Amino acid sequence: GRRRGNILCLAVAKGCDRVVNVLMSELLKLEFEKEDIGDIFLAKDVGGYSLLYAALRKGYGDVVTEWLTCLRSVELIVDADVLSEILLAKSSSGCPGIYMAFQEGRYKAVAAYYSAIKDFRLRPDLLRQILLIKNPPGFLGFSMALEVKHCNTVRAFLSALKDFSLEPELLREILLAKCDKDFPGLYVILQNGGYSDVIEAYLSGLKDLSI
Repeated sequence: GRRRGNILCLAVAKGCDRVVNVLMSELLKLEFEKEDIGDIFLAKDVGGYSLLYAALRKGYGDVVTEWLTCLRSVELIVDADVLSEILLAKSSSGCPGIYMAFQEGRYKAVAAYYSAIKDFRLRPDLLRQILLIKNPPGFLGFSMALEVKHCNTVRAFLSALKDFSLEPELLREILLAKCDKDFPGLYVILQNGGYSDVIEAYLSGLKDLSI
């Protein structure tokens, strides 16, 4: 009921992954119509943000893992369009939660999100959108992480990529991480004087990828 929903919102807000796991597991044991299951995962906090968006933006990697693990258990029940809405977790302005994690350097959330995503049976177009996540103006999340020198986020994303079976062209597009002016992310870094730590993180991450 409403009380349980309020506790769930509070658990996400405080990053209490074990409470999230218990509450979601109990909720999903109940008999719901598939529309209601979608509504559970689209629940919003007091600020009007979806709970997955909130967890991603705050960097609560364990909460993201619990949330997506529970979603994975009902993936085949939820409509494809609803699943897409849940996973993209957009704000009212249309910015995806995982983009915010890239922008703000929430590397644990980035690692947890993509680690979970690989186990979903997503449409190719949705998987592409998630791997090439952008903000409303069209700036790539990975490109943003490079530009603002979030080394751990760069490492986390590249490490997660090795567990995906991606077409070479898609992998190439991801790794180029072009900015809004169509320059590759690494070129932008070098043009700005070079950030040795983030360049090292980027090149180190390439070693484990089949390219």
